[in-house]
Amino acid sequence: MDVPDLVPKLLEVYADGAFPMADARTGTIGFYTADPRVLVPLDESFHTPRTVDRDIRRARFRFRTDTAFEAVVSGCARPRRGAEPEDAWLDGTIAGWLVELHHAGHAHSLEAWASDENGDEALVGGIYGVSIGSAFLGESMFHRARPRRDDNSRDPLDGTGASSACLVSLHRHLRDCAYTLFDAQIPNPHTERFGLREVRLDDYRRSLAKAASDPDRWRPLPA
Repeated sequence: MDVPDLVPKLLEVYADGAFPMADARTGTIGFYTADPRVLVPLDESFHTPRTVDRDIRRARFRFRTDTAFEAVVSGCARPRRGAEPEDAWLDGTIAGWLVELHHAGHAHSLEAWASDENGDEALVGGIYGVSIGSAFLGESMFHRARPRRDDNSRDPLDGTGASSACLVSLHRHLRDCAYTLFDAQIPNPHTERFGLREVRLDDYRRSLAKAASDPDRWRPLPA
C-alpha cells in the first residue's frame, strides 16, 4: 500500500470485517474474515473469571492507554510459548501499519504496568486494537511472566495474568466510552472463558457498519 493511502485503505478493510495476517512461510500478507465472528459482549453477560477479578481488586497492575502502543504491538508479535516461528501472523509490515493507524488516532493500546521494590516500573502486559466509530476491533494481547523467587514469592514484575486483566479493564473502559461493538475475531480457549459469543459474518458486518458510522468514541483511560 502507498503510504499516503495507507490509513484510509486499512480502515476500509477493517470496516468491511477483514483483518490482515502475515504468512511467515511465504512472506505474504492476506486479508481474512471469520465466519462465525466472535464478539465480546458489552453487557452483563460478560464474565470476569474469579482469578482475574482478584488481580484487579488487589491492584497488581496499573492500567494506562496509549502510553506504549508500539511496545504492546511488539509484545504481541513475539512467538508464544510452544509456538513455531512459522505460526507468527504479526510481522514488521503489519506492525508498521498499526503504528500508522495509531498515529492517525484509530489504533489504541491498554497496558498493564508493575513496579518492583525500588520503584522501577515495567510493562508486563497489554492489549491493542483498531477503533472505528463505536466499534473496537481487538487484535491481540500479551503478558510477560517471570518465575517465582527462591522463597516461592511472586516477583513484583511478574506479568502472569496481565493480558486477562487488560481484557477486562478494556471491556470496562469501552462500556464507559459507550462503544457498541467489541470484536475478538476468532475463538480461542483463553478468551472463551469470558463469555464471548459467536455471530454469523453477515450479522457481524451489519452491526459493524452501523457502529462504524458513529462518531469516534475513544478517550484516554482516566488516571
